[in-house]
Amino acid sequence: MLGGAAWGRLLNPVSGSLLRVLRPLLRHYRQDRRQIGLLAVVGITTAAAEAGALVALAPMLQAVAEGRDEYVGGPLGIEARFTLGELAGIAAVLVLLSFVMIGVSAAATTKVVSAHQLRRRVEVVDAFVGADWETQSQAHTGRLVAFALDFVNQSAAGLRDIALLVRSGAGLLVFVGGAVAISWAATGTIAVVTGTLWALQRPIRRTAARLSDRYARQNVELSEQLSTLESAAKELKVAGVGMSAAQPLRDLAGEQRHVRVRADFAAAIPSPMVRTAGLLVIVALIGYASTTRSLEVAALGIVVVLLYRALNYGQTLASAHTKLTVLLPLLDQLGLEESRHSSNATQRGTNTLSSSDRLRMADVHYTYPQSDLPALHGVSLTIGRNEVVGVVGPSGSGKSTIADLLVGLRAPTSGRVMIDETDIADINESNRASLVAFVPQAVTVLPGSVDDNVDFFRGIHSDDID
Repeated sequence: MLGGAAWGRLLNPVSGSLLRVLRPLLRHYRQDRRQIGLLAVVGITTAAAEAGALVALAPMLQAVAEGRDEYVGGPLGIEARFTLGELAGIAAVLVLLSFVMIGVSAAATTKVVSAHQLRRRVEVVDAFVGADWETQSQAHTGRLVAFALDFVNQSAAGLRDIALLVRSGAGLLVFVGGAVAISWAATGTIAVVTGTLWALQRPIRRTAARLSDRYARQNVELSEQLSTLESAAKELKVAGVGMSAAQPLRDLAGEQRHVRVRADFAAAIPSPMVRTAGLLVIVALIGYASTTRSLEVAALGIVVVLLYRALNYGQTLASAHTKLTVLLPLLDQLGLEESRHSSNATQRGTNTLSSSDRLRMADVHYTYPQSDLPALHGVSLTIGRNEVVGVVGPSGSGKSTIADLLVGLRAPTSGRVMIDETDIADINESNRASLVAFVPQAVTVLPGSVDDNVDFFRGIHSDDID
């Protein structure tokens, strides 16, 4: 009989590959670990009930085939005597239990996945909203939409695949364990074939992951290009260049289609490979057992059924494993995007001012990120209460930069921007907003009423809006 070390060598290609995927995945889903553990318990219970029902059915069918009203024997090496009614009752109870547990598993998975989707979407949006304007302004239009919708949806789908992988892994262990107890030789043969095949699939999974990473990056670029087309629709229409402007998007969409076809094909191959090889081995084992009479009919039936169900679980496990391997690059991008915003959160001031008499810039220098040339160099100015000041100059001379600094959207590279004698960065954000009005060049109109646009999320009562 195979010892623990031998079984370890047989299953090492499978377990090692699963661990390489699960470790980084559990870091991404660290807040869902407890729920994943509960799903594993449900999966083991479900598989155990199903396996018990199948173990009860095989001897019952043998007794019926031989014209007897009871079964005497012990495929597990334990002498037992059961009537057909007893076997049928045991099988029926276990089948019903399995059905109930499948419903529990489905409901629990749906609840866990939907909670994850809501939490991650809120986290991504909150991280973006909480980031400073310097960081927000570097994002292309459509980038937040791509991450908050598509990437988070993919993350939720990944959690569903993890739940499927956990349930399938639990089922595989239960059914393989039952088959080993009856015939270690037959199960060992299946393990050798499956482990070898799994190891040979590693290049395919790597290819699928690489293509998925490329597809995810193209998806972000497509979202940005679509948003640009939408925001510039008026200008493009007047210039008559709409079709020309859309050509890069068409080219990228066509390229993405080819990447998706290749990625989906690479992801779809491993699962049927495992199932086909396993079925061929089962057929060979049935032929061998029937020729050598090494197992009684009931034991042979139980082994075949258990191994067949184990193959189904193995096929699902392989499919979920491949999907999660493909998903990892996307989750990495999602995590990096959220981390970029979170690490550049707006610094919250604590001071409050009841009124202001002057706005002042003192020797302000400012250089945009990823630029070597200063946009402003040693700017100083003072604007008093009720004073009107106009700043004129050619495009790119720093007019918008001065406006951004005065309202606290950007922080000077050096120098100070102050309201009275208080640095603008030290003033409470809501208090500063009550002292400043800002009308940008491109005005955003919110969907809703005129009152909604005047209020602009500030909580102004409708009676106070003229």
